Amino acid sequence: MTEIIPSDINSDALAALERLVVEETTIRVAVAFVTDAGLNTLSRLVGRQPGITLEVVARAADVTSPAALLALRDYLGATVSVVIGRHAAAFHPKLWMFETGDVLTVLSGSGNLTSAGLRGNDEQFELATMAADGPAAAAQAERFERLTARAIPLDAVEGTAIWREWLDVIRQQSQSRRELERLGRNLALRDPQPDRTSDKAVLIEDLDELYRRTVEARLPTASGRAYVPSRFKQAIDRARRGADPVQLVTRVCRHSSTGFDVLFVNDRPDLTVEQLVLDESRLYHDLFGQQTRELSAARMAQFPSWTDGTARSATPTGPAVTSSTGRVTTNVTAKDIEAGQVRIPIGAVKRLLPSDRGEVEVVLRGRHMTCRWDPRFGEDRERLGLIRVGRAAAAELLTVDEVLHIRVMGSAVHLD
Repeated sequence: MTEIIPSDINSDALAALERLVVEETTIRVAVAFVTDAGLNTLSRLVGRQPGITLEVVARAADVTSPAALLALRDYLGATVSVVIGRHAAAFHPKLWMFETGDVLTVLSGSGNLTSAGLRGNDEQFELATMAADGPAAAAQAERFERLTARAIPLDAVEGTAIWREWLDVIRQQSQSRRELERLGRNLALRDPQPDRTSDKAVLIEDLDELYRRTVEARLPTASGRAYVPSRFKQAIDRARRGADPVQLVTRVCRHSSTGFDVLFVNDRPDLTVEQLVLDESRLYHDLFGQQTRELSAARMAQFPSWTDGTARSATPTGPAVTSSTGRVTTNVTAKDIEAGQVRIPIGAVKRLLPSDRGEVEVVLRGRHMTCRWDPRFGEDRERLGLIRVGRAAAAELLTVDEVLHIRVMGSAVHLD
């Protein structure tokens, strides 16, 4: 007699197992995969019936759980064998044999010893019943032996090098799955970003035009030679070959250079990269981060012509920067003079100075000195930065309630 699954009698393989797992039954199973959930399902059936003899052969690879195989042996008393190594990938049967008294029932189909394979997936099975001592049963037994010929007892495999290698593969697979899940979650939170290649190309052209105009201006350097920003040109050429021009601009804005000093001494804010950053009419304006914009605004405020408005005739789209932006220290107090310090407020101008404690070159009212600098980025909160100019210099050069202007030129901090 043959039954098919699914049917009105058996909706899935689990429904058939609930009928077939009875007391005093010998059960032989050959399946590719055994999972923890599949083990739990079988355990609930076998555990209710006395006299069960259970043999399981499974693939020791892919989704099979080593813990489930060990539990079959140690807690359900099953005889467990595995196909492992080079032959494991080819081992793919789903064959169950139930011998009760003089009757053999064979369940064969597409589902593994997993929760989904027994109930959940759309799986198909056939259920055949025959005499246990007849030729049909012998043919079924021979088929089982052929399918499991390469199986090795679990006792002989556990703890060997290939067993440990399998466990290592499972750990790495688990880590990879978690990483893929993390990447998937991150992807689900992102919005599509427009292609900004053309906008970056415009930025490269604007930077190249800035270089050309700077060379044509023939600004004198400290040595008397005309200023040529050759390194700037090299960076532009790298951007043409694929480097990110936005990162180029960011680096320029975050580092003081002799080139900026030349532009500052000659009062040419229109030749700075910073004025491009602040130009809201540029297609690439939104590509620059907030910190880059703040640093650019602080630097531009140092130029006299930009501060008093004359530079905006040369760069009409540049944002207005008030003269008060150049006053970057807090009001000098009597305690400051007594402590020999100048306080730098939190904000863009503070970020013009080094982010770590150390010595800085300071020109205080024309006097050159080496001072201690403490940005005071605390773990709990950020505080005012401190330049230690010394008590003697503070008493001589500072006045209570005054506010100092700060300029960063090359490696020196100028306080006037």
